[in-house]
Amino acid sequence: MRLVSPAMPVQKRKGDNKRGRQLTEDEPGRKPPTIAYIVMAFTPLFFSTNLIFGRSAIGEVAPFTLAFLRWLAVALVLAPMTWTARERIAGMSRHGHRHILLLGFLGMWICGAMVYVGLQYTTATNATLLYTTSSVMIIMLEGMFYGRASGWREAAGIVLALAGVVVIVVKGSLAVLTALAFNAGDLIILAAAIAWAWYSVLQRHGEVATLPNLAAFGLVSATGALLLAPFAVSEYLAGAPMPKSALAWQSLGGIILFASLLAFSAFQYGVRRLGPSLAGIFMYAMPVYGVALAAIFLGEAVKPYHLTGAALVIGGVVTATLPTRIGSAKRAKRREGLEQEIGHRLHAAGQEEHAGDDQQAAHDLLDPAHMHPEAGKEAHEGAGKN
Repeated sequence: MRLVSPAMPVQKRKGDNKRGRQLTEDEPGRKPPTIAYIVMAFTPLFFSTNLIFGRSAIGEVAPFTLAFLRWLAVALVLAPMTWTARERIAGMSRHGHRHILLLGFLGMWICGAMVYVGLQYTTATNATLLYTTSSVMIIMLEGMFYGRASGWREAAGIVLALAGVVVIVVKGSLAVLTALAFNAGDLIILAAAIAWAWYSVLQRHGEVATLPNLAAFGLVSATGALLLAPFAVSEYLAGAPMPKSALAWQSLGGIILFASLLAFSAFQYGVRRLGPSLAGIFMYAMPVYGVALAAIFLGEAVKPYHLTGAALVIGGVVTATLPTRIGSAKRAKRREGLEQEIGHRLHAAGQEEHAGDDQQAAHDLLDPAHMHPEAGKEAHEGAGKN
């Protein structure tokens, strides 16, 4: 196969768009992207409902039972997707299986049951704002354990977000800070936010990252349900509240449908259609949705320290992540276009010789030094920042 000269015209094939890019079933070019933006506008709303439904279920369902039923239902719904990947799952190493076990513990045991435990002692408003700090915690964890370099914007964002956490936890009172009289629920939610950040980091590494998204989600959900089962049984034997009332089943149904299936499915859809960088930016709306829902449906009052803390947390998250995401999205889009152009030219050539020369030529074309001067400059700058 021989690389076609850039000057050689590439014949357009049926199904190509105006830029010569062939479209596949999964690409957004077949449909206007408007639906993807609409879906992502509602995605943080779906995620926010977990804390609202969880708070309303307090006293109606024991926390570990609530989390167990939630993830068991999700695992059952996603069982067909998990089953299709059974051979790949069975072929995972022992380390891969331990990785799945850790994800189930972090994402479903801590971020499931312990969140509901925390909501027994704090408000949904506090929980929403504290949970928003996960984005900056991801940056901190990747820097600590994976050598991720951080720029001044990220460092400033982390400081702002953590300052917001302090304001919320101490309720804007220096007396609470000096007396170290913290709310146990706030501390539990903060620990859950750290667990969610660690869960998010681990999802990007190891063998689980090679599995299809829904299959991996179903497998981790089933693992979490198994870890939660003994604790749910102990709650039942101890006479803890079980879901019997209409409110209990409505809350459980809302958590399963909105906070689990719709939230995760919508986010994965948004990532596929818009890319992870742009999809992640929509999640900045989560504290707005969460605080509003808590005020409307739970009657929680929004106090001055909530507004101060929210401004610091949201400002910190945006400062730490937004510039990098925009730059990464532009670089990824440019690289994707170059890769597709190379693929089309190789396909048009239709020859299978000089493969080594082709690979070197493709590498040279994607190398920042061979790009357009502006593109090469941005690529080098992006590499320096990251």
